[in-house]
Amino acid sequence: MNTDKPRRVRWAYGAFVGYGYYPLLAAVWLLGAALVAFILVAGNAGLFLPTDITSAAPAGADSSSVTLNGSTDCDELAPDYACFQPTLYALDVMLPASAAGQSEAWAPSHSTWLSAAIVVLKSVVWIMTVLLLAGVTGLLRKT
Repeated sequence: MNTDKPRRVRWAYGAFVGYGYYPLLAAVWLLGAALVAFILVAGNAGLFLPTDITSAAPAGADSSSVTLNGSTDCDELAPDYACFQPTLYALDVMLPASAAGQSEAWAPSHSTWLSAAIVVLKSVVWIMTVLLLAGVTGLLRKT
């Protein structure tokens, strides 16, 4: 009988919530994931594109000839379009109830690895949130 899978599950249980004795350990993992998200977003701002290029382009500019991305100065965007802010974007994507509006206005270009990284980080954040809530409420067993 293969005992590798239960061993891996127990290891993950210990690493993420301290076998139920340290449920706030999941909060440390959450903060770590948020920090990684911020570093990825801030370091790759040029890979983010406006979701609606016609609304983002300034008045009078031809939207097909304008190159806008997350590194573009806010003065070059339309006045009513949300300026790209890496901190707010990372929070907006990572937190389930965030309403900063960054994820509706900006998105990573579809051909980048950054899209996959954000999906993975979002999954980690959701799992850690569930583990944190389960640990704090006493649903996790200490055995």
